[in-house]
Amino acid sequence: MGSNTPMELRSIRDEEGMPIIKNRYQRQKVLIAKVPQVMRLKKRSMHYYNPMTISFGPYHHGKPELQAAEKAQKLWHEANAYARSCYVIDSTGQYDDEKFAMMMLQDGCFCLYMIETLVRMREENLRMICGHLGFLTSGFIFPDMFLLENQLPFSLLQVLLSFNYQENEGLRIIKKFLKRGFSGKLWIGDDKEEAGDENEHPVPVHLLDLLQREISRCGFQNDQCSRFSNIWKSNWRRYHQDLTDYLESFHLANKLKESFRSITELKARGIHFKPSKSVSLRDVDFKSHYVYGMLTLPPTYLYYQSQIFYTNLVAFELFSAPYNDSAVTTYISFLNSLIDNAEDVLKELRSKRILIDDLGSDEEVLKMSKEIATYSTKNTEIYQVVRDGIENHYESKMKT
Repeated sequence: MGSNTPMELRSIRDEEGMPIIKNRYQRQKVLIAKVPQVMRLKKRSMHYYNPMTISFGPYHHGKPELQAAEKAQKLWHEANAYARSCYVIDSTGQYDDEKFAMMMLQDGCFCLYMIETLVRMREENLRMICGHLGFLTSGFIFPDMFLLENQLPFSLLQVLLSFNYQENEGLRIIKKFLKRGFSGKLWIGDDKEEAGDENEHPVPVHLLDLLQREISRCGFQNDQCSRFSNIWKSNWRRYHQDLTDYLESFHLANKLKESFRSITELKARGIHFKPSKSVSLRDVDFKSHYVYGMLTLPPTYLYYQSQIFYTNLVAFELFSAPYNDSAVTTYISFLNSLIDNAEDVLKELRSKRILIDDLGSDEEVLKMSKEIATYSTKNTEIYQVVRDGIENHYESKMKT
C-alpha cells in the first residue's frame, strides 16, 4: 500500500501502532506506542496518560500547558533517523529533520539533566527548576518521564550518556534513579549494585521499558522466568490475535473473571503473610505447613502518583505483548484478587509492611488499587504454582 492509501485508513493504522509502510527503510513496529483510545474512556484518564509539566518526544510536544518546561530544556547533540521511526508516523510529519533532531536532543538532554539532578541531589539545580516552574508544578516532572506517550528512544539517551560516562556508569545511574524515584522509602540507604546487573540485553526501548524490567526482574524464580516467558510468547498470539478487539471486550471478560480467595478468607484458613526480601514483583511464594500456610509478597510503596506509573506500565505491557510477559499487569491483578476491603489492607498488608503508603487511609489504598485497570489480562503462568498451593491448602483446611 502506498501513497494512494486513504488518509482515514492510514490514521486508524497509525493509532493502533501498525503504520502503513512508506518505504523499505521504515520500521514496521512502532516502539513508542500511543495509549489505545478505549483506555482513555475514563473521565480521569487524562491525568494518567497526559503529561502535567513536561513533554518528551512528539506526541505532546508544543501543547500550551507544557510551554514553560519546554523553554527550560537545553539543546545539546543531534538525533538520527532511528528516533523518528520509533513513533507513530503522522505524529512526526510536522517536523523537518532539523526540527525533529532539535526536539529529540533538547528533550534527551533535559531528561538526563533531571536524572543526574535527582540521583546526585544537586540542590542548586532543584532550586533553579522550582524557581522557574514553581514547587508544585516541578513535582510532576518525574511522573511525566514515565508516561507511555512521553518516551524517548533509549538509544538516544545512551548516545548522550556516552559523552559524560564510562561504559556502564550511565546505565547504573539511570537504574539508581528508577529505584529511588519509583520505590521510594523501600530503597533508602540501599544503593548497592547487583553483580551482573550492568548490561541490558536487549537494549530497553525507553525508560518505561527499563522500569518494567527493574521491578519485575527475576529473583528466586530464575529458572521459572525463562520457561514462563517462552510459554507466554508462544500462547499470546493464539489467545489474543487482535489486541484492540480484546480491549474493547474487556467488560465482558470481567464478568467471566475467575474468582480467588481474599485475604480475609485466607486468614480464616490459617494462611499468614510476610514481605519478601526483594521488591521484584516476581518474588511471590507460598509454603504450606501442617497447621498454617505462609504467603510471601514483595513490599510495595504507594503514594499519590503511583497510579500514574502503574497505569502506564499496564498500557506498555498490553501494547508490547508478546515481547514481555506482563509481569506488572499480572501482579496487580493478583493483588486485587486478594484485597476485598479496606480491612484487608489495614490488618495485614500494611501491618506486615507489604504495602507502605503515604495515602493517609486504607480506603484510599483500596481505591487506588482497584482503579488500576488490567483489562482482565494476566499471564496465568507466573503465579500458577502459588495459586495452586494456596487453593490446595485452603481446600485441605476446609475438610478438617
